[in-house]
Amino acid sequence: MTPVRTAVALLALVGFGLVVGLPGSIHHFGSATESGTSPPADALVEPRENASLLWPYTSKSRSVEDRTLAINLVIHGGQDEVRRSLADQTGLEWNRTDDNETEADASTHSVVVTDDGFEWSSARGSTRYTYIDAGPHGGPGMWKTPDYQLHSGNYLGTRQHIRAYNAPNPDDDWTALQAHGEYWDWFRLRHTVTSVQGSARIVESEFLDEPYVSEVRREYHGNRGGGNDGWITAVELALAGIVVGLSFGRALPDSVEQARSEAEAVFAKNGKRVLLPGSLAALYLGVRTAGVALEGVLPTTSPKVFAGVLYPVLAFGIPLVAARASRPLGRTMAFTLAVVGLGAAFVLDFSALGVNSVSIRLAVHRVALLVSVGLVAAGCARRDGAGEAPLVALGAVFWVLCLLLPLLGML
Repeated sequence: MTPVRTAVALLALVGFGLVVGLPGSIHHFGSATESGTSPPADALVEPRENASLLWPYTSKSRSVEDRTLAINLVIHGGQDEVRRSLADQTGLEWNRTDDNETEADASTHSVVVTDDGFEWSSARGSTRYTYIDAGPHGGPGMWKTPDYQLHSGNYLGTRQHIRAYNAPNPDDDWTALQAHGEYWDWFRLRHTVTSVQGSARIVESEFLDEPYVSEVRREYHGNRGGGNDGWITAVELALAGIVVGLSFGRALPDSVEQARSEAEAVFAKNGKRVLLPGSLAALYLGVRTAGVALEGVLPTTSPKVFAGVLYPVLAFGIPLVAARASRPLGRTMAFTLAVVGLGAAFVLDFSALGVNSVSIRLAVHRVALLVSVGLVAAGCARRDGAGEAPLVALGAVFWVLCLLLPLLGML
């Protein structure tokens, strides 16, 4: 069996797996098993004694059936102070009682904030709800959207993302946080979550041993699922004071641009055999780089606008480049170089984003994309004679199918 025929058989198997459904992602945090629009009373937790009750998850809708990620941190302190500690790091002061002072004689201390290279800013993100019951304060329960969102990093690259939910009664003095790491997936056209517990530990570590924090502890509430292990980190601000802002997350590394430059350098040395893999790698990594660059140059514009402009470049550009650059090659060589070039771009992209593992479904989807592009390239190769229209058609059909599956919510 020729490599191309093997690829056709593999593509059929991969397509069957995508349509029928393979085991879900380890990062697919699933829907809740509870039914109904509001969570049962025994599913609620009490962030502070005799205060409002919280459902320790977020949801895509006002229903537990669309549960997504788990609440993983609660900061105890005035709501304005908590927000300022997360979003505004200038002119911070807090009250602290020294060993030789009484609480009534607490001194006021200031902190000098240095620029550590990271910047927190208001975030754009999909709406996620959580449920809060007024508890001893009386009144009905309510589904609540985030009071604010923050991120560190790039929307179209990789970032740490926080959704913050204030207690409905300001006297309760708590703010629940859902923190997670994520990256923008160009084929899914949405973010893929990579970490929940890890992000909680990052936030937690920022408060440890700081003089403006009276206590950092972990409380077991049993909220397993949603990427969590049942524990919620609780942070007590010192005397309801101000804490220094967080400083985690990172911008998209320079390795994406470096990889693009290296691909162009290799092409210059090796001629037409490098044209196909080099062009495919440069196109894919170039779209990622362009998205992050536009986001930085035009920060007031929604990143989704850039995604809408760049996605057609990816969707139509990859098969067109594969078709044109493969013409001087033989079919087997064209197929191999197309798969290697685009596959290397996928690996370099994940590496630059810091993604260490992907779900089985996502891996199968990427394999299907690679085989589809390989078939287009093999069908357009002409060194062995005229091109093979059936191969081109098969590759194009499966390429379109692979693009549609995630857009239809099947990946």
